[in-house]
Amino acid sequence: MAGTNIHPPNGFRDLYLDLFELSQNTDELLESRLYLVERLRVQLEARLVELKDLLDKPPKNDKSRRCISAGKVWVDDVEWSLNEDFKQDAIQLADALNLDELEAARMLVRAQSDADSLGRSLLETCIIRFHSERKNLLSCIMLLLKMTVETEGDEATREYLTDYVGRLVSGSDGHVVIRNSFALKCLTAMTDIMAWIQDLVDRIQGANILGAQQPAWYAEILDFQQTSLTLQHEDLGVIICYLVKGRHTRIRHFAHKLLRALRYIERYDQLSVHLLPAWMASLSKVGSPESDVPFDEAKSFHDIITSTADADSWSLRYLHAASITWWLSEYGGRFPEHQEQTATPGVNVETESAAQSKLFYDALKDGAFDFILSLSVDVKPAEWHDSVKYSLRQWLQKKAPSLMPDPTPFTADFQTLLMEHLENFIDAIITHMPTNLRHLRSNEDQQRLRLLDVDPLQQELDLEKFILIISCTFEGRPDAAKGFWSDPDSNLFGFLQWSTKRLTTPRACAATEMVLSLSQGEENATSAHHFLLNESTTSVGKIRKSNSLNWFQILQDLRHFAEVREPSAAPPRLISRTGKSRTEQSSGEPETYSMLESYLRLTAQLAGNSPVARSWLLTQTTYPVLELLFLWCNNSIPSRLRACAFDTMRALLIGKTLELSGNLWQLLDLWIFGGAQPPSSFPKTTPSTPAPLPTPGAVFEMICEGFEEANAFVALLDLLMSPYPDNEGISDALPFPEHLGSAYRMPGVEPYIDFVLGKVFSSKLPQIQDVFQQRLLRQTCLGFVVTCLSTFNVNLLDFANASSIAIDVAITASSLSAYVRLHPFSRVMEWFFNDKVLQELFATARQEVEEVAKVSSNSSLVVGVNRSINVMYSVLEMQYTYLDITRPLIQKMDANNRGTAVANAALASFEDAVLDNFDLTVYLGLYSTTEHINLIIPSLALLEKITTSPKLRNAQRKILSVYDLKGDTKRVTKSMTIQMSFEDRELAIGPASPEYLTKERILSFLKGCLERFADRPNIAHLLLGFSCSRDTIEVSPESDFANNKALFHSILNIICQFPDAKEGILQNWLLNIKRMGLEVLQSLWESPLSTVYTMTELRACDFLFHQLAGLSTIDSKTLFDGRSVEDPLFLSTDSASCYENFLHRRCILLEYLSMEIRVVAANRAPTLKGRIVTALLGTTITLNGDQISNPTVLDLFDFANLELDEQPTQSVLHYCPGPEFNVCMKSGPGLLSLYDEGRLEQLLFLRQRELEKSGKISADQEESLHLEFMHIIAGARAHNNRVSLLQRRLLTLTAWARLVILMIEIGDIRPELKAEFILTALQKILPKLEWYINEDSKEALELAKLSKVLLFNMDPISGPRGKFGQADDPVSGRLFRISLRGICCPTAKSELREILYNICHRYIIGFWETSSNAMEVKRNGVKVIKESGETLMDAVCDDAYSGNGGCRISALLFLDALISFTQEERFSYVMDSLVRLNFLGLLVDSLKDMTGELTNTPGPDIPLLLSYYNAKLSLLLRISQTKQGAAHIFNAGLFQSIRESTLFSIDPDLGLDIDNPEALKKYYHLLLSILRIITSVVMSRGPQNQQTLFETRRFLSDNRQTVVTIFKRYAKIGSGGGGGGGDGGVGATVTRVEKGSKPEIDLGGLVRNLVLLISATDFLDFEERTSLGDPSFSSSTSTSTSAYKPNMVFS
Repeated sequence: MAGTNIHPPNGFRDLYLDLFELSQNTDELLESRLYLVERLRVQLEARLVELKDLLDKPPKNDKSRRCISAGKVWVDDVEWSLNEDFKQDAIQLADALNLDELEAARMLVRAQSDADSLGRSLLETCIIRFHSERKNLLSCIMLLLKMTVETEGDEATREYLTDYVGRLVSGSDGHVVIRNSFALKCLTAMTDIMAWIQDLVDRIQGANILGAQQPAWYAEILDFQQTSLTLQHEDLGVIICYLVKGRHTRIRHFAHKLLRALRYIERYDQLSVHLLPAWMASLSKVGSPESDVPFDEAKSFHDIITSTADADSWSLRYLHAASITWWLSEYGGRFPEHQEQTATPGVNVETESAAQSKLFYDALKDGAFDFILSLSVDVKPAEWHDSVKYSLRQWLQKKAPSLMPDPTPFTADFQTLLMEHLENFIDAIITHMPTNLRHLRSNEDQQRLRLLDVDPLQQELDLEKFILIISCTFEGRPDAAKGFWSDPDSNLFGFLQWSTKRLTTPRACAATEMVLSLSQGEENATSAHHFLLNESTTSVGKIRKSNSLNWFQILQDLRHFAEVREPSAAPPRLISRTGKSRTEQSSGEPETYSMLESYLRLTAQLAGNSPVARSWLLTQTTYPVLELLFLWCNNSIPSRLRACAFDTMRALLIGKTLELSGNLWQLLDLWIFGGAQPPSSFPKTTPSTPAPLPTPGAVFEMICEGFEEANAFVALLDLLMSPYPDNEGISDALPFPEHLGSAYRMPGVEPYIDFVLGKVFSSKLPQIQDVFQQRLLRQTCLGFVVTCLSTFNVNLLDFANASSIAIDVAITASSLSAYVRLHPFSRVMEWFFNDKVLQELFATARQEVEEVAKVSSNSSLVVGVNRSINVMYSVLEMQYTYLDITRPLIQKMDANNRGTAVANAALASFEDAVLDNFDLTVYLGLYSTTEHINLIIPSLALLEKITTSPKLRNAQRKILSVYDLKGDTKRVTKSMTIQMSFEDRELAIGPASPEYLTKERILSFLKGCLERFADRPNIAHLLLGFSCSRDTIEVSPESDFANNKALFHSILNIICQFPDAKEGILQNWLLNIKRMGLEVLQSLWESPLSTVYTMTELRACDFLFHQLAGLSTIDSKTLFDGRSVEDPLFLSTDSASCYENFLHRRCILLEYLSMEIRVVAANRAPTLKGRIVTALLGTTITLNGDQISNPTVLDLFDFANLELDEQPTQSVLHYCPGPEFNVCMKSGPGLLSLYDEGRLEQLLFLRQRELEKSGKISADQEESLHLEFMHIIAGARAHNNRVSLLQRRLLTLTAWARLVILMIEIGDIRPELKAEFILTALQKILPKLEWYINEDSKEALELAKLSKVLLFNMDPISGPRGKFGQADDPVSGRLFRISLRGICCPTAKSELREILYNICHRYIIGFWETSSNAMEVKRNGVKVIKESGETLMDAVCDDAYSGNGGCRISALLFLDALISFTQEERFSYVMDSLVRLNFLGLLVDSLKDMTGELTNTPGPDIPLLLSYYNAKLSLLLRISQTKQGAAHIFNAGLFQSIRESTLFSIDPDLGLDIDNPEALKKYYHLLLSILRIITSVVMSRGPQNQQTLFETRRFLSDNRQTVVTIFKRYAKIGSGGGGGGGDGGVGATVTRVEKGSKPEIDLGGLVRNLVLLISATDFLDFEERTSLGDPSFSSSTSTSTSAYKPNMVFS
């Protein structure tokens, strides 16, 4: 049941969480403290009766069982009918909990929703809810009592809580006797729980004996009950303790009750320990000299507890002895030493003291200290025991057993409470019984002298036991340990000095362990260091041979032992207090090695925690510590001692410097490859003579023999491989000397890497049987790997290739090639393509999730799994750096000197290994169900990395199959669903809360999977609640998705329930989580795979209307993370990210609205569409018919009014050229180019290093250099934020414009509302359109598109008069003027100008002609055009002649409209401009290129080209319709251009019988357009213009054959098909249409125009006259210059 999230509704959980929040006195909680206290008052008053009832429950009874059998039960005023299954469940639940059957039935009814969320049966869920409710209730009472006892917190709150607790523990009359009954009630409840647990144990044993078949969940639920009951029992013990401490009991009576309860405890187990804090508190309250219990009553209790006759009634003699010792430590304070009489008459201090001393010694003989020692150790179980303390305990603890391991460990609160009472006991016994402690030492010393020839294990060493109790009590409690160091005049410090003098070997070992526990933390360690220094001075100055614990003695003993070179040598000759050597005194003492190990461990701890101690040790010349440690390692010593030596080296290396690290590397390498030498022969620098070359295998084999040694050595290597403190940000240095070992082997650290991964990790680990040792060694080895991978700076390679920085000069390493070649990264990466290493790596990542969930987050199991996951992620991230860059470089540089290849050549990438271990994905999913945040986040990150890997794209089905095979899908999805649930109290904690971080990681994982594989089922679909088949997904009818309980719906709830702001200020973290949830939904609704299910579900939840109703608008004063956009620092802070998240969320919602409108319109659901449109217009109509006001779609344009500050201009850079920064660019969302701030900082750091090394900057310039670099970094951050915001604003604007367009086009808005809506929309966007056009931003294009749609959808006739089409038109006229200015803008893109031309064209033809005062409007229009100046006409003509794509077509249409307008009103400005710019000449001249353009244009582009031709010819036709225009066109060489175009030239032999009728149709249409221009020119210039007539006749003569062919085709003469008709010609009055089998081609227009030309020019008469005079004329006119085949280009 570990890891199960239990949130019973309407229970005590909310009250407990509020109380817990109040008890945490942090600054974040203080802000909302008043609100929290007020909320607590309400809850506490409402729960008072329930809290007073404690664990009372109605027992089973026959009457209730008969009611259940009747099949009816009332629950919350509703009568329920019960089926047989429900009746059986109710009876089983009542039997399991000894609960009234009716109450059991009610629990079943209320637990149905929780059963679904937990994924368990109804019976299991009820049992879970029942025990969870009891546990929460007890936790509430415990916190209430704790806060009243502690002095922290504000006074008013404490007063209220104290008053409340008084009412809780007492009756209505407030009598103390009644108040005492609450404690007795708790004591009775503890007894009942013990009986219940025993019953559960009997059930389990009975089932095992009988071999009865039980459901799969039966054993698990029994185990859960046992665990929960044990925790409840513990809470009750803590509650009783606080009742005693808070004086909520009548202590003199209650102590007797506890005494009787303890007397009958039959075994030393976890349940019996739960009573001890309350018992010790009671003894203190009764016996202490500060107690208000009278002396005679204390004396009476003393007589009872110490009674010899009563001792036999105690089941556990050592518990009785410990109780006497606890009592005497307090009671002895009533008889202070050095006083003959007490304040109580008739009491002799000496007599009492003697009696108490005898009781004390007798209690020690009965095992008092043995039991207390066991208690101090066993209450704090550790994964890995301390070897020294374990051996000491095994030696010293003989009269009391150790506490048997229990699957339910003691909670941290209970451990702290018990240790506090043991701490009080230690203080009391030191203060009140110093004489007894002195006698203990004297007696033991004398005993030791008498028993020199006796086995030392037979000695009684009670003082050592007491010292070890101090060590165990204060271990891991540095704040409590300060009491020993804070006051040199205190009893504790005095005891510390006394107990560390005149030490025997066992006592020295215990005292060292005591100082070791008291020196945790920097402050305590420094105090301990000074203490040892002072003692050293005292020892040296006074008694040279004094065996006190001090630095002199420690280092002297260590040196003495290090100089014992021979393995067969006797133990070291250590001086004892007698003046004899300790070897002489106790040769072969078993505790000698333990003492030396303690010395090393103390040295390591002080060096590791205190910089002062570390510095002192490293500067010792008499005792060179490092050299001594290596001499130690060279001796034949136990593995643990060598491990301690490595730990000490590691501690001395903390905060390492280049010199220290290099020295240690040299010593280590010499020891492994060359052997150690005596200290005096170790020089401080690298030896000049190379050491001999032994085989290092023997040393490595020796290190591998024991677990402790291997673990400590790898930890030492880990620290050695870590970067120097001043190099952590850049990691450009090798963590070892580059020439390490070069005198006797290949330089580098490859042998050490091979040892860790090839020997320890892949070979040693599988052989270790002890599971805890295996976990610790895995954790250490993987820590080494993480260090090696994370310290390689791949950015250096990029800087070397893409910047001007001299990398070899700038970096700390001698060169970049040396850095790449020697850095451990490549060798470590190579090992992770080794089969054995991979096997162990994946084995580390595969752990039973139930066991993982039970242990703490900092346990070796969790840390090991975490590191294995991080290693896999790093290998996946960095493998291509290794495979493509570093490996080839190393192979090239060290082709002949490379070590043994260890990688499996068959593995092309790490993904190949993942494919063979795909069940890893299931473990990663299961780890996310635990409560370890340090496991959830990396697990989901790696799962995302694996599932979205391009190399595993085709393995998605395999992942789904693995999950189906393991059957863990439901477990993972249920857990994620609960993790995504939202509670209001999360807002008080903020983005650092584990719950928020978990939500963020889950959403990121889902989003990554959905974006990568949107077109196929993947694990994200499975977890969200969909059923996945091979290529599709679906929603199963009875699934959680169908019942609105899937992860999908939890995400939906987060989006809907999570607030945007806190105290009126938009918060980045709140918006971020909502944005991420929306991105997941967006990926679903945009994918064809899931769009139907997603849109249907969102529609069923009224998601659209809920979001619209909750939207808020913003302005320039809106605060984003505390800053508005007007704040100068806005772009440089997280406020910019907050604004971006706001825009991103708005953008997604707008896109969803557009999607919904399209879907509803396609499905033809007018009612729903009308409801949506109404909501977008400002009124949400609920399903009940209620109306709620909300921002309109036009109000959502608010973001466009928030302008960002301009990007500050880059100041002149003196030290780093600007182009250097390009190497620091990275691709952001939407292909943005953003600065990588980390890379930029590294680049600047290297630039600074380069300048310093090259001497280009002086010390005076360093400050200006630093300021410049800070300015660059701040500018890069502002640039990133600004670019991201502009991109997001553009996307949001695009989504908003698309939504407005959809509303106009398919929204079915009523005409009167539509016109008003269009008018308002234009009024909203025109100011921004004008602004963006001037700024040449991309937003201008989107707004122009929207303006075009709005204008085209506004009917100027039916629209509101007085607003459109008038001379003083405030909207459309402004749009026209803005469009003209945009056309004139030189930086406007052709795409934008095309839209602006369309707007102007529509305005001219749509509004000028239909206006009621058209003349005035047109005059104003001409005025506007003239005011635009020559720039307008220049721009229009340029676009019309040489524009791109549709831009030139639009420009031509705009000119056509202008010409039409000016012709009608006789305004010559436009025509004059065209003539001035020679535009007509260019336009006419371009006709000659038509044939070539048509021939060379690709087929897909032909329609656009023909559209351009149609627009161009239409403009020429429009111009030619006036006499002036016709003259200009004619004079521009119209006929010459047509002649050179060869469009009218044909092959006489082929005629016009073309196989492609569509191409022929387009060809004839083009000819018709040209003929219309010719006809218009002829008719406009009149019959009197002989020049025009001559050119026309010549045109007809040149193209005689084409004309004849057209006539024949029209008349259906010959094989050609076609027809005539239409009104395509000037003056045509006859239409003839022939029908054939092929598509009809209307030749009527051509025929009529040709007839008109022939008639107007008297061509037939002229030809006849000319032919008679010149026989060659007709033949010359029929000659074609080329054969043009229209079927080749028009098809």
